[in-house]
Amino acid sequence: MLGLPKNRVAPYVAAQLLGAFAGAAVLYFIFGDALAAFEKANHLVRGQPGSEASAMVFGEFFPSPGGHPLTDEARARMSR
Repeated sequence: MLGLPKNRVAPYVAAQLLGAFAGAAVLYFIFGDALAAFEKANHLVRGQPGSEASAMVFGEFFPSPGGHPLTDEARARMSR
């Protein structure tokens, strides 16, 4: 037993989700223009192949050493 009463689980989860969303919104507000400039300079479109290079800016998402977009050859070797 973890010691957290059942009636406090839902508010705890809600607070965690709200805090995560608020943190992401603050980061986007602060770095949104720089991220857009990075994507434009590197011809990246969010959600398209290669956009993982901009995703690496926000945390520990490192699919490619050196921060470069993945190549088609590298994607072919990776599991889904």
